[in-house]
Amino acid sequence: NSYGTVTKVAAGGQMVGVAFASGSGDYAEYLPKLNPLQEMEAGQIVGIQQGKISFNTADADNLFVISTQPIVLGNEPEENKDHYEKAAFLGQVPVWVQGPVQAGDFILPSGNFDGFGIAIHQEKASAADLANLVGIAWESQEEEDLVLVNVAVGISNGVAQVSKQLDHRLTQLEDDIVEMELE
Repeated sequence: NSYGTVTKVAAGGQMVGVAFASGSGDYAEYLPKLNPLQEMEAGQIVGIQQGKISFNTADADNLFVISTQPIVLGNEPEENKDHYEKAAFLGQVPVWVQGPVQAGDFILPSGNFDGFGIAIHQEKASAADLANLVGIAWESQEEEDLVLVNVAVGISNGVAQVSKQLDHRLTQLEDDIVEMELE
């Protein structure tokens, strides 16, 4: 059917699990909005502070993207469902980003508390950027305008890569300082 399929998974004649297949691409949970009347749209970036989400991403405990179509959706509220939004925790999520964007770019909040993101090349990322990492773009968009980009959230090794680059630069600076002191 159009919602997905459930398949039994076997290995070596043994039942080992169940696979659920769907066109949807992320795991999300309902999270309460700081302002229950705040309108949020799929693909917008939100921050969570004290257990509630808003467009305020500064000093957020975590960053999420409003899910377009989750394959798994948890924490369904029993009432006042419109006071909550589906926030993607893991997977492929379309995100509104001010272009252009190259596949592999880090996606960060714009800093304007508008729900939109910006792209930064991994090699140009600072340690402060890592704290604001929403995900990594999996596609390129050449347009300068606001574009919807497929982003991997919660499954990135980009932080490790940038940490290695920053560590290398720090080691080089330390070596340069020692060399200057010896002169």
